[in-house]
Amino acid sequence: MDFMDEDMDEEDTMEDSDSDYEPILNWSLFHDRDSGIRGSAATRRSYILLVLQNLVGSGLIEYEGNELARKLPKIQGKQTTDSLMQNDFYRSVLAATGGNNNPQRPWNVAQMLNQRQNLSPWTSAQKCRVNNLYVPKIKERVAMKCDSKVFCGSFTPNGKYFVTACQDGEISVYDATTCAYRRVNTLMGRDVEWSILDMDFSPDGQEFVYATRSCCLHVGNLLGRSAEITCIPFDEFSVHKFASYSVQFASGGHEIVAGCSDGAVSVFDREKSTWTERAFEDNMEVNAVRLLEDNSHIVCAGSDDGAIRIYDRRSMATKSRGSMGMFVGHLDGVTSIDVKNDGRYFITNSKDQTIKLWDVRVTSKESQIQEFAAGKREAYRDWDYRWNTVPQSYYKVNELAGDTSVMSYRGHRVFKSLIRAKFSPARTTGQRYIYTGCGTGYLVMYDVLTGEMVQAIRGHSNIVRDVAWHPSRSEILTSSWDHNVNLYSYKAEGWKREAKTGVTLRRSLRIANRNRRLRSESS
Repeated sequence: MDFMDEDMDEEDTMEDSDSDYEPILNWSLFHDRDSGIRGSAATRRSYILLVLQNLVGSGLIEYEGNELARKLPKIQGKQTTDSLMQNDFYRSVLAATGGNNNPQRPWNVAQMLNQRQNLSPWTSAQKCRVNNLYVPKIKERVAMKCDSKVFCGSFTPNGKYFVTACQDGEISVYDATTCAYRRVNTLMGRDVEWSILDMDFSPDGQEFVYATRSCCLHVGNLLGRSAEITCIPFDEFSVHKFASYSVQFASGGHEIVAGCSDGAVSVFDREKSTWTERAFEDNMEVNAVRLLEDNSHIVCAGSDDGAIRIYDRRSMATKSRGSMGMFVGHLDGVTSIDVKNDGRYFITNSKDQTIKLWDVRVTSKESQIQEFAAGKREAYRDWDYRWNTVPQSYYKVNELAGDTSVMSYRGHRVFKSLIRAKFSPARTTGQRYIYTGCGTGYLVMYDVLTGEMVQAIRGHSNIVRDVAWHPSRSEILTSSWDHNVNLYSYKAEGWKREAKTGVTLRRSLRIANRNRRLRSESS
């Protein structure tokens, strides 16, 4: 693909082992001869490796990994679109983006312009068809520089503000009504351990709630003060270093849904000031929660076992077990969920290096769950995404028995953190694309109808954890661990040419020639 760096063609060769720590281990073994650690070199090696992994896992130290992790992977095999093309999703997105399957009626821009000239307004699908010619493709600039790793960066629902949350607990609010992104407020989060892990906004775009490694959630006003941030404690928690990994406002901002490290999906009623619902699933960490659509009763929850469970809040009882449905297909933990907001489709990003599209009407049957579990045991890789090299088998396109997903998208890397993947805006693109952060520092975009990677733009020197597409402008902001937030747009290339020449580019040669003639006459 011509838009990617040359180093993409180099295939990773490192195996899954403690070789990720090889330089540190060798240095430690050389210097620990007089440290009092007895036993063979292998014993000392195992001891040091265990200490290193615990330190990285606790967040006390960070390991940047090997240089191969800076390259996009080489995918072996080709993803088929047979299941996708037979699903209603394909037809709905095709219709929303002005496409058709009739080769006898090709798309004609001149005809569209003629219709508009005759006072026939463009449909939303036609507007999306034109907008999709100008999706972001170039890093325009570093929009924001922060003092620590940026974990979260997203727009409020109305697109008025862009908000970042960093590892040091700083929450910055920027005016997003223009592409200047002027900072309008800064708050310091309370009780932040390790980092702010997730953030969401009320429907009116005035309040925020964030999740962290703490026994509390925290709510505040975007234009308020740090001292006004309020704490919502969990009633009970039973795991060491309790954390909430994902959070979302519900019921028009009157409730909050959270996914927790003790395997619970919890609902807090703000008017009653109490946790009204709390459902558990086998003490498996819940990394992501998302309402199936705005103000829906259906909650999607992605766990560290790779399964996605569906809960109906109308039947959730306190401390009850049992979801109303389950989806299997990921070989590893889910890192994020995003919904199409139509009550049917959602996507999940995973540590198995895939993004999968799901149809909520097609839950996994018990036989499929058992079949997938058997195949998953055979494909299991003993690795930790925080420090080990990704298993090469994850980059092979295989048909997994029992997988009920509609489509899989491959080509990016997921490691070190819960990297986000999202649908592009419905208003401007018809949700034609999936865009995601990447462990390599790339912004990656996929065409949802073909599965092909249409953009891969490197702009960061560390992982891109969060991505945000402006709801009405062709702009994407990426939040990275290199302390920067980058702005990507379509028009940056044109601006660079204008800056070099000092002359504004003209679409009409006639106008440009007229202006040159007028300048020569005046001189």
